[in-house]
Amino acid sequence: MLNFIKNKLFRLSPLFLTGAILGHMVYMGSAHAAQAPGSFSPKQKKEIGEVVKQYLLDNPSVILEVSQKIRTQQIQAAEKQAIKVIGENIHELDSALSPTLGNPAGHIVLVQFMDYQCGHCKQMQAILTKLIADNPDLKIVSKNLGILGANSEYAAKASLAANKQAKFQPFHALLEQTSESLSPEKIQALAQEAGLDVAKLEADIKSEDVTKEMASSLELAQKIGLGGTPAFIVFSNIPSEKTKVFFAAGAVSQRVLQNYINQSKIQ
Repeated sequence: MLNFIKNKLFRLSPLFLTGAILGHMVYMGSAHAAQAPGSFSPKQKKEIGEVVKQYLLDNPSVILEVSQKIRTQQIQAAEKQAIKVIGENIHELDSALSPTLGNPAGHIVLVQFMDYQCGHCKQMQAILTKLIADNPDLKIVSKNLGILGANSEYAAKASLAANKQAKFQPFHALLEQTSESLSPEKIQALAQEAGLDVAKLEADIKSEDVTKEMASSLELAQKIGLGGTPAFIVFSNIPSEKTKVFFAAGAVSQRVLQNYINQSKIQ
């Protein structure tokens, strides 16, 4: 499965960290403290390098500490940017062409970016089912990216085509529950089991609506900066100055999503 925003962030090399640490170890108590970095002699640079090397060997936890701090800052910056982009594209997230679970008229919207061949997405279905049961006003919007190969793309288009027959929910459930690898033949068998007209499904897979919705979902994912699935966005679709948008990349707990739902309710 593809990595998420957090895993796509810059991975710090030991060389980079050594430079970062060296920048903080300014030798405040040394004879060289007043010198500009470019004025060190080759001998002094070598001495400084040896001191830094020995310090890191004696205190390896410093590398981890600096790495974690910088990584946390990068993650926070990425999430802040993602929320900004989400706010600018809020109407596209709740598109009328997107299939839904839960209450289709609900005012609390949970957008799920997913893929039918994503293991973590399958694991999240039990949590989403519980959230639907506990929150009558919850509308879950499915944005299937179909990014894990040709079979994933076919399954995503088939789910959108199933929505045109008003049978997205049973078909979606079967796709999420199956532990078998998906193939066009398997997907068609599940469609038949869900009561779909398979011939019409095949025709609708090539329809303009399905093509448009797939392209829109992928464009939104790229704008937000997603590197994979699942990812979740929670907000209220009731216009208000108090409206908040919440974003989580990767598999998250029911408690986290329920907290976002609670905070999204307009008081």
